[in-house]
Amino acid sequence: MDKKRKILDVIFTVILGISIFFLITSVSIGLPIYCRFFYYAQIDDLNIVETSGYSREQIKEAYADMMNYLTQAGGEFSSGDLPNSADAIAHFKDVKVLFTANLVILIVSAVTTLIISILDKKKVISIIKPKGFYVGFYSSITLLATAIILVSVISTNFYSAFLVFHDIFFPNKKNYFFERDYDHIIRILPLNYFMNCAILIGAGIIVICGTIITLSAINRKKALKAQKNKDELTVVEL
Repeated sequence: MDKKRKILDVIFTVILGISIFFLITSVSIGLPIYCRFFYYAQIDDLNIVETSGYSREQIKEAYADMMNYLTQAGGEFSSGDLPNSADAIAHFKDVKVLFTANLVILIVSAVTTLIISILDKKKVISIIKPKGFYVGFYSSITLLATAIILVSVISTNFYSAFLVFHDIFFPNKKNYFFERDYDHIIRILPLNYFMNCAILIGAGIIVICGTIITLSAINRKKALKAQKNKDELTVVEL
């Protein structure tokens, strides 16, 4: 029975570690998706009004319509007063699939993390703490290392990395590129905006992972200190 329980604990520990990894990732990716003020704050800095030929109000309306389509169930693609081709609309259908997938991953990983944490607290299972560290510590270390590697690669040539991203997630080359003369939505989405989105995602990962790593280290130190005091007390009593 003890052997089965240990195997069960290992399985749930691994699942929890994976869930935390994807939870942090999906939350960080969701920052530029759901924090619309992040885009609005850049309209002036990126000179979008001047380069697009549209007013600030038209730009905000077009962006809001686009994001409503990408983040809400159903609906038809719209971008305010901005005209778009059939290929551009097909592209955004592909984008919507990715956004929906990220939301599903966020919800599933959050629910999984919550359920396993409750089971651990109720002593139904016992989450393993390798070397005294919470499993989230290792998830955060792994994700942080992955993010650092990606940032190192992307920072050398963001445009090339951007194209590689499209090759992976948008295999349909028919709607790969936009035409500024026909697809006006691209006029309000300059490349620097996507670079800033990548920076925000990276910052989210760093902050969340850094917090988990720090708290895990503090809790481990407290646990070791408490165990040491307990051992000393036991020796005194003997």
